[in-house]
Amino acid sequence: MLLSNNEQKSLKEILKRYEQIEDIYNSFSQNTKDIILGYHNYEGSLQYSIRWGLTAVTELLATDSVIKRKSD
Repeated sequence: MLLSNNEQKSLKEILKRYEQIEDIYNSFSQNTKDIILGYHNYEGSLQYSIRWGLTAVTELLATDSVIKRKSD
């Protein structure tokens, strides 16, 4: 997968926003986090979505960097 410079920039912006979202989520008290987790099922919780969103973007950017290096 080779991303254009604009696409890489967009993914980096998404990563930045996920990191901001994670910081906001982490500012909640543990009690509030437990309530949020209890409200949603585990696979669809807010925390789960944030974590996997961060992971996906990080892996996409890393994979693209490896592929670009191999193609040079």
